[in-house]
Amino acid sequence: MSLINIHNASLSFSNLQILEKSTFHINKNERVCLIGKNGAGKSTLLKIINKKQDLDEGQIIYKKNTTTAYLEQNNPKNLNISIYDFIALGLKEHEKNKKNTQTKL
Repeated sequence: MSLINIHNASLSFSNLQILEKSTFHINKNERVCLIGKNGAGKSTLLKIINKKQDLDEGQIIYKKNTTTAYLEQNNPKNLNISIYDFIALGLKEHEKNKKNTQTKL
């Protein structure tokens, strides 16, 4: 079974169709690269996968215990740290939020 399955997905913004009855899946140990022109929907697809954007139609199914994370493409400016350290901070924050969520359950 795939870790993430998107079936019959449709999404549009005004008259711009981003997804139309699309299917997409990510399998365990698979690496995925999204390539496309600006405005093609790459970031939107990542937001859908990370539950930051709803679909107009279709469904997304996650295998049990699958964790996703999303690094915004607009990084804060004027930081005196390396990209590695910036990502490490985000991962620490993600783990902290994950532990807080599990504690509340």
